[in-house]
Amino acid sequence: MEGYSWLPVVLVCVFAGGWALGISTVTFVLAAELIPIQVKAQAGGILFSCNTFAFYGMEEGLGMAGTFWVYSFFSWSLTTTAIVALPETKAQSLRQIERKLTGKSHLYEMDKEIEKQDVQINCTAMGPILNESGGLPDTAKKASKEIALGEIQEGFEKVPAPKVFPTQEYLDSTQYTLSGILRYEFIFGRCFVSTGGVETTKEVVSRLNLKPGDHVLDIGCGLGGSAFFMASEYGAIVTGCLDLSENMLHLARQRMTEQPLQVRNRVSFRHGDILKVDFPEESFDFVYTRDAFIHIGLKEFAFGRIQEYIRCIKSAFGTVEAHDLSQMFLRTLSRELKYLQLRKKEFLRDFSAKDFNDLMTGWQSKIARVHIGDQSWGLFIATKSNH
Repeated sequence: MEGYSWLPVVLVCVFAGGWALGISTVTFVLAAELIPIQVKAQAGGILFSCNTFAFYGMEEGLGMAGTFWVYSFFSWSLTTTAIVALPETKAQSLRQIERKLTGKSHLYEMDKEIEKQDVQINCTAMGPILNESGGLPDTAKKASKEIALGEIQEGFEKVPAPKVFPTQEYLDSTQYTLSGILRYEFIFGRCFVSTGGVETTKEVVSRLNLKPGDHVLDIGCGLGGSAFFMASEYGAIVTGCLDLSENMLHLARQRMTEQPLQVRNRVSFRHGDILKVDFPEESFDFVYTRDAFIHIGLKEFAFGRIQEYIRCIKSAFGTVEAHDLSQMFLRTLSRELKYLQLRKKEFLRDFSAKDFNDLMTGWQSKIARVHIGDQSWGLFIATKSNH
């Protein structure tokens, strides 16, 4: 019996060591992209030391139990190195690792609550302006449950809105450099830098009941694609093509030279921030903004400015519609990704392989986010009454 007295201990050691090694190795592999080279080197040193002790243990007769205990030490050290040694990215690491291991992060509900709050903030901000008799809450409630803002956020994780919002200098030196704008235009189509290009513009504008001679303010007009379309197809006068990016407006004015004379006479561009620029009161029949409101920090103030600019008798909006266009968003993203793949050679004549890979990764990430419900596309239409 004495010869078998160590068997339970050996089995426990083997089980514990193997479990620890498996879990921590998987964790380390999943976190590999987040770990700097110095940490990887440290982990390699730990592994080398453990191998040395393990072989020594085998030679000294410690057997499998001793070997697995040594690897247990390596496993837990490796896990600590991979996670704790990354103070700036620890939360992101834990979130991504946990999602991959379990399919759902314990921070997932926090992400969804932030997304819900983003929608609710915008609906609440519109409240005093949109409604005089309490008609908004049902729409706001529906939107907060079903619809995220119709704005596209490029980062993989949904994060709270920054306290300091992009300035013209920041935008023109990062996302909207001249080269960056042209890359977007390659995918979205001539004169467009927003998802779906002219097809999405047709879908959205068709709901507005535009008439010839209607005056339109386009907030975040980009390269002018939507403005050109409204002027050409509906005879609208888009005298308020407003954008914060000087690079964007520089290219937009170039694109305007390609338009027919009647379109050029109906469209004009202006550099400015909707929070600061002044237009005469009641100078527009429609205010149109697409994929731009996410850059605006003081949304309640912005809605107030918009309310002043619209030409109607009553001050409050009579109705507010909220439409979930997420499935349309998903189809559009998939089509654009396929388009980019098919035109890779053409793209590489003007841009780098890194540019191509960055765009591919960005589109694939957006598609993944839509599939799991982390990103949505919404259309909000607020109408003022003439009665």
